[in-house]
Amino acid sequence: MRLLITGGSGFLGQALARRLARPGAEIVLFDPLPPAAEFPGTRWVEGDVADCAAVATAIAQLQPEAIVHLAALLTDAAASDPVAATRVNCLGTAVVLTEANRQRVRRVVAASSLAALGSPPSVYGATKAFGDQLAAALRSEGNTEIVGVRFGWVYGPGRARGWNVLQDLIEGFASEQAVVPYPAFREPVDWTYLDDAVSALCWCLELPSPAPALLTVQGDRRPVTAAVGYLQALVPTVQPAPYPATLPPAGWQVAGDFLGTTTLEEGLWRTVAAIRQACGLPPLAAPAPQRLGRRTDD
Repeated sequence: MRLLITGGSGFLGQALARRLARPGAEIVLFDPLPPAAEFPGTRWVEGDVADCAAVATAIAQLQPEAIVHLAALLTDAAASDPVAATRVNCLGTAVVLTEANRQRVRRVVAASSLAALGSPPSVYGATKAFGDQLAAALRSEGNTEIVGVRFGWVYGPGRARGWNVLQDLIEGFASEQAVVPYPAFREPVDWTYLDDAVSALCWCLELPSPAPALLTVQGDRRPVTAAVGYLQALVPTVQPAPYPATLPPAGWQVAGDFLGTTTLEEGLWRTVAAIRQACGLPPLAAPAPQRLGRRTDD
């Protein structure tokens, strides 16, 4: 497959490239920054999604069968700079979808968010809602099949940007900080492990036509206390410190079209193990959790 991944050097973009990489593939990572690693059949093209000429050239040169549009400013960056977020998330999406339509790319899989549902109270959610509406309008033209993918909270080794209070919780335990503060959200969180997010994108690429216009990815919806309890069992020397917090508004309980298979325990185990290995810390003595399937009833 000839595939263009915007935001290809990011957390999810690199994981997708790693999954699809193989000799003979043609995968372009379109991003202002170089990736941490390149894989067989992948190459980096420096570019800005809001630059019409750069996007048009990248599509014309590769002639991709599909585009996965992941480039975005995430929650925290969007809140601190709404103008930049509008440029990247709104204008950038408009450029990518318009050029895909003009050059008749078969399919675009565009990352959206549960934060886009309802009347989004965040800058990030508002920009993602714009992208969803624009995709619906452009899809009606018929040249390109646009599939929007709404994610909850995606976590795993290497996540560095966006709303990261729960990633900080995981990393605090993994690195054996003496005290790790955590937000005592009352509502369950949608914990979508990185591998499941990648599988959802691959599924959207492979769906037969006509594919649905908008799909929701569902992870393991569990309270933060479940994560804290498991992490404390893994690293009992760490003292968790809850603080009052309100979960950012989003459609956390919307039913998923794609259901992840990684339990919260397995995802935490794999994330902690990878972080400890990267930091040069010894492996955990506790056994890895069995793969029991998803749990959504806690």
